[in-house]
Amino acid sequence: MEITESIFREYDIRGIYPEEINEDVINLIAKAISIKCIKEGISEICVGRDGRLSGESLLDSLSVSLSNFGINVINIGLTSTPLLYFAAKKNKYKSGVMVTGSHNPKNYNGVKLVINDKPVSGSEILQLIINEEELSSNDPGQITFKDIREEYLQEVKKNIHIKSEIKVVIDCGNGAAGCIAPQLFKSLGCEVIELFSEVDGNFPNHHPDPGKIENLNDLISKVEETKADLGLAFDGDGDRVGLVTNLGKIVFPDKIMMLLSKDILATKKGSIIFDVKCSNSLADIITDNGGEPIMSPTGHFHIKNNIKKYDPLLAGEMSGHIFFNDKWYGFDDGHYSGARIVELISKNNRPISELENELPLLYSTPELNIDVPDNKKFKIVQDFSEQCSLNGEKITIDGLRINFDNGWGLLRASNTTPKLVLRFEGASIDGLNQIKDDFLNELSRICPDIDINLVWRMKKDRKNIILQSLASMLEERNLSKITTALLAEKSGITEAALYRHFPSKRSIYAELFSFCDDAIFAKCNELKKSKISAKDKTKNAFVFFMLFVEKNKGFARLLSREALSTNEQNVSDSVNQFYERFELMLRQILKEDSSNLTSQPGISAQLIVTAIEGNIGRYIRSKFKVSPSTYIENVWELLSISIFKD
Repeated sequence: MEITESIFREYDIRGIYPEEINEDVINLIAKAISIKCIKEGISEICVGRDGRLSGESLLDSLSVSLSNFGINVINIGLTSTPLLYFAAKKNKYKSGVMVTGSHNPKNYNGVKLVINDKPVSGSEILQLIINEEELSSNDPGQITFKDIREEYLQEVKKNIHIKSEIKVVIDCGNGAAGCIAPQLFKSLGCEVIELFSEVDGNFPNHHPDPGKIENLNDLISKVEETKADLGLAFDGDGDRVGLVTNLGKIVFPDKIMMLLSKDILATKKGSIIFDVKCSNSLADIITDNGGEPIMSPTGHFHIKNNIKKYDPLLAGEMSGHIFFNDKWYGFDDGHYSGARIVELISKNNRPISELENELPLLYSTPELNIDVPDNKKFKIVQDFSEQCSLNGEKITIDGLRINFDNGWGLLRASNTTPKLVLRFEGASIDGLNQIKDDFLNELSRICPDIDINLVWRMKKDRKNIILQSLASMLEERNLSKITTALLAEKSGITEAALYRHFPSKRSIYAELFSFCDDAIFAKCNELKKSKISAKDKTKNAFVFFMLFVEKNKGFARLLSREALSTNEQNVSDSVNQFYERFELMLRQILKEDSSNLTSQPGISAQLIVTAIEGNIGRYIRSKFKVSPSTYIENVWELLSISIFKD
């Protein structure tokens, strides 16, 4: 039969059901797997499937075909990929096949496989199919069914220790993680709030891909609504994890790796692997904490091979795949990774937002995609790599990554979808935008046929205009009076176009608030690390804050709460959490010189925050006619007399 060769990818096998991958193709794949198993002396293999609508039929065909070729099959049924890997690790032959479409659209399906404890690429399976080797007749293998969940739960519980009850929101996105994740975190003693745990291959709520920010909106809302300690999201087959802090902020996977690296390297030293899409700051943190950073091409196939080569403590990708060699088995496991994050919070007895806030401030984009034909994407990347004239350190292990003095940029081809993948990071917002524009201009020069690239860039610019429009409108009216229609008009676009950039008015607010939040706390972290006195640190933080709200009047209006209605409790909660964080930061600074205080650091910090809130409120009520900078020095002098002895 004719097969679509493009489904046999570098990492795994993945295609559209039933046009590209179907029961007949699965039978060919099963034969190729059987040939490889017999050559390596493997007579038994574990199989499982995720919740895709086509999964049950494909798994049945796979199991029957493998057994017909003489391979014994242990079928663990509907499950997440980590449990299939776990079953394979526990099996004598350390081999497994997972029928899964992972994070791809619902009409996709495919295969991930490990043979003799080594990942097998789709291209190797394709070659075995093309070679048309014949199998010697063997007695049929047996098919047995096994539920691996309890064994998995017990083993995780043996090495995860949580000191206090943690409230966690679990978003399974109607994917296979719903089979195990809620049960796991309940067994660890967490208070679990479930979102979309029912396995449904139609994915009726949102797509199970935590790498896309829009898929985390429900999780953010539920974390804020329930005042949870954190939120965890999983992809369709549960081998990736996404993290949201107690304040509703998304933590990108390279920052998750920073937190985990610091924790592990505090007691053990060794190497840590990360993919080419991760921040330079991750390598810095690994080095600063006594570890050895190793950059790898993207993809679990490459990461797992490098794990075999270097035996690291930890490995991870920007996509959210995290591999623990420390106390675990070295495969990518979203559930176990989430459990280690919860354990980290419990061990430190501090909110995840505080731990994240201590990491370097990164001005970076998430993973960005440009649609291109599947048969052209690698040629585009090759041309770009060979012809790019941008000056900087060029890394070509996977596409082209260029390190500049003020950040870096990356262009690579996706191995799973017909897309180009880009990511950018800068030392500042301006630096980030410059690197992004330089990359896109160069890509347009080298590959002028990629028109969508220019459209994508325009969209990003338009997104900033929407944020600026919201900030401007907040200067004059309450948030409840700003409709998406009015905001679209102010931004010079249609309401439909606005929703292409933001899924809701709340998400626009959240991004504006997050931008201002990052700017303020970046300055605060800089001050905390400086060598000046605690008194000067406190003054500088106060002055910076007041000058910032002078220049960002829409943000000031939100902080005054005068822009809010009684129906906007979620926004009000964000404001409260912001002030709580700022007060905590002041308290930490004041503790450095507690002997020079007239009262306890906590009371002094409360006094400063109260003064700030009152000053902003007065500023708003005067409708910005008088600058608060006029009052800053006088207000600080009064505060200083009340707080400090000298």
